[in-house]
Amino acid sequence: MQKATLEWFGASTFRLRAKGLTIWLDSWLDRPATVRKFSVSIADVKECDYILTSHAHFDHIPGADRIAKQTGGKIVGNGEVMRVMREAGVPEDQLIGVAGGETIDAGEGVVIRVFPSLHCLPFFTPGSPHPEFLKTDTEYLGGRDFCTLDGVKFMKAALGGMIERPASDFAADPMKLEFRRYLADPQNHFSWWDGGQMMYLITIAGEGSLLYSSHTGAYEGVMRDLRPQPDVAILGAAGRPNLNGQPYMGTPAEFLTREVEWLGNPKKVIWCLHDDAPILPKYVDTTAATKMVQDRTLSKVIDLDYEKPYSLF
Repeated sequence: MQKATLEWFGASTFRLRAKGLTIWLDSWLDRPATVRKFSVSIADVKECDYILTSHAHFDHIPGADRIAKQTGGKIVGNGEVMRVMREAGVPEDQLIGVAGGETIDAGEGVVIRVFPSLHCLPFFTPGSPHPEFLKTDTEYLGGRDFCTLDGVKFMKAALGGMIERPASDFAADPMKLEFRRYLADPQNHFSWWDGGQMMYLITIAGEGSLLYSSHTGAYEGVMRDLRPQPDVAILGAAGRPNLNGQPYMGTPAEFLTREVEWLGNPKKVIWCLHDDAPILPKYVDTTAATKMVQDRTLSKVIDLDYEKPYSLF
């Protein structure tokens, strides 16, 4: 049987094939027209056993309902993901609600363990425009330095407010106009509330283990105590780091390096959520984080090409 492979479809969406199973990590394939398009759309997905959703936001779960309906695959996610998917018409027997602490035997020697995690702290400075891109060597200090501690309020006000305003308000900004169209499209099911960030440790018998953590946030104790320690770690690299529910004092590069150390120096590290966002900041320059991880740990950072199957172990 073919060894486990991973394909990246931008942001934090991946397709994992292992032991004859197809497991999607998030499902954001059909995206606003201002960001990169892929050869695989939601309508093209014919194979899916599980969709492991990280949380309920607009750039993570849209499309999960359609994939589940057309393939019979099961959606795993927090309570808010379950609410959204029920409203989208996904049958109850295809929904697996989790909160962290669950173990799912996917069959064929694949075991999925679920752990609580944290969303990053969104960058937000009232009255100031967002930069075009961010760098992982930028130092952030202070409790509210260029971020908000209330992600739900921010999402409702900043993004929900776009829907409430007429499209004509955004005529001079094609990127915002298209993003407003996407948010208002009734086929894109999501929530302003993340519902509680989840991360997944996927163990593949005879091959190794993969950690999927889609955002720049973590409970230190949970990461330190993961067993088995992952051979490969997918780590989110966007936003201000959220450590144990508080803003991390330092650079994102330092935080990401600490995550790698807590995980016991996985052989391979893969960044996600750092590319081609539909609104500013458009992307995150991970150069500093990659250098720090490779200088200070035993891990190697792997830059995946879009849509190209990568042999995991």
